[in-house]
Amino acid sequence: MSDFHTSPIGSPVSNPLLMIPLETRNKVMARCWLEMGFALVITALVSIAGAASGFYLQLMASGAGMLIASLTIIVLLVMTIVISAGTSEGNGRLAKMKPSTARLCLYIYAALMGFSLTSVFYAYDIKTIGIAFGVSALYFFALAIYGFFCKKDLTSLGPIFLVMLLVLLISEIVIFVFFPNPKMLMIINAVGLVLFSVLTVMDVQKAQKMMMYASSRGEDAVAKTSINCALSLYLDFINIFLYILRIFGLSTASSNNN
Repeated sequence: MSDFHTSPIGSPVSNPLLMIPLETRNKVMARCWLEMGFALVITALVSIAGAASGFYLQLMASGAGMLIASLTIIVLLVMTIVISAGTSEGNGRLAKMKPSTARLCLYIYAALMGFSLTSVFYAYDIKTIGIAFGVSALYFFALAIYGFFCKKDLTSLGPIFLVMLLVLLISEIVIFVFFPNPKMLMIINAVGLVLFSVLTVMDVQKAQKMMMYASSRGEDAVAKTSINCALSLYLDFINIFLYILRIFGLSTASSNNN
């Protein structure tokens, strides 16, 4: 049996989400976008406050700076697992997490991410950061729109992209340690940007499916699922921003050297 369907305008599609009215999909996704937006605002405010006050620089200059930075990364990794497990369908202890607790965890996560990202203010000038953020926002918006209307269902490619993410992570470590030249760094950042672009489209489609399913299971399910999806899209945006920022930074450095 074919997995293709016919859209309202008669063209064949393999994405069943397109059979659902756009108004309905927008309505169920509103909570998800709202949670993601709040998380991004928290991250931006914490990051700006840390840089403007000089607190981050003083902390990193202290003897415990590297330890605190390492612990922050570890806590972020643990919280990613906790929030994902706590807002997913299941029978485990974490799956019984209340929506209010999951939301608080997401906002604490966003604050810690903001603290971690304060370092970009010391690596790049304000103009480069501002342009990179603006481009990232427009680019992410375009990807989200594409995810809403893409005729092909990409969610089945999840396991493949998980492997590609692991390969990307290992490649970045190897290049940063052994081949830290501008050309190699530019290539790995471009590859990372392409990978997270596809992941964003895929996560938008996945979020629509999850939110549609949750909407039939009650308010708690909708609240928890919106947080789960918001975390995925939040991380997509953060990674896209960082890759674009690095590409802009490398391009500026190359221009200055020439």
